[in-house]
Formats: sequence, C-alpha cells, structure tokens
Amino acid sequence: MPRYKSSREISVITDILKRIDRRVRFNVVLEYLSISICLVLGVLLIFQIGKMLFPIVPPTNFSIIGTFCVLFIVLLIWTQRKGSRLAKAAAVADVQGCLYDEIKTAYWFMGEEGDSPWINLQLKRAASTARNLDSRRLVPTIIPRRFWLAFGIFMIIQILSLIPMEG
Repeated sequence: MPRYKSSREISVITDILKRIDRRVRFNVVLEYLSISICLVLGVLLIFQIGKMLFPIVPPTNFSIIGTFCVLFIVLLIWTQRKGSRLAKAAAVADVQGCLYDEIKTAYWFMGEEGDSPWINLQLKRAASTARNLDSRRLVPTIIPRRFWLAFGIFMIIQILSLIPMEG
C-alpha cells in the first residue's frame, strides 16, 4: 500500500463530485427560473387587468420582461458566485447513495495535510465507490411544478388579451 495520497483516487472522487455539483446547481437554476417566470407573468397579468379596469398606460411588456431578465441574471450571478461546492456535493452523494459519509469523509481527507495507511485506504475505497455512482440517479433533473402555474398565468393573459377594449 502506498504511503501517499493517490492522485488517481482523488481525481475519481473529484470528478464525480463536480458532476453532482453541476446537477444540483442546475436544479437550483430551474427553481429560480420558475419563480422568475411566475413573477414576470404575474406582473404582466396585473397590468393587463389594470389596463381593463382603469385608464392607465402600463409599461410595455418588453420593458417588464427586460427588467426581470436583468434581475434574473443578477440573481444567478449572486447565487452561483461561490463556484463549485464539492463538500455539499459529497453530502448529497452520501445521503442519496446511502453511503454513510464515505464520500464526505474522503473529501475531507483530500483537503487535509498528513498521510497514513488508513487515509489511503479510505480514499481508495471511496474512489472505488465513486466509480460506481451515477450522478443522474443521485441527483435527477427536477422540473419545478411552478412551471404549470406559469403556463396557467400565461393562458389567462392570452384570454384577457382577446377581450375587446373600449376606448
């Protein structure tokens, strides 16, 4: 047994953690996107109803959508600025894979100084386990149900736009 941390095992563990982290972050982006679309369509619906009830001149749809797009991009940059979160990915892998902290422990040892046969064995076992992990199974892509709400609001806006306006 080697007396040093094997870069091959570290590479295997890091690769699977990066894939899991990307999938977790993608699900977060989908969640934020669904919230943003509902907000945009809700504001458009309020202006559509307000236009029918009161003699107001609402802002153009383009300006509302453009403003929310800019705010959405700022939100994504703000939430994703920390880069990859491999420790969180290790925790997700352990929980979803029922691994009893095997990957999280190996990830912690990868960042620590020092060396021992026990650490090398732990890294070797975790790398062997990581080779068998499927990131798509551990973190499936989840389409938020909020998209159905957004579709419903969109349909209401379309129906309201068909109602003739007096004036």
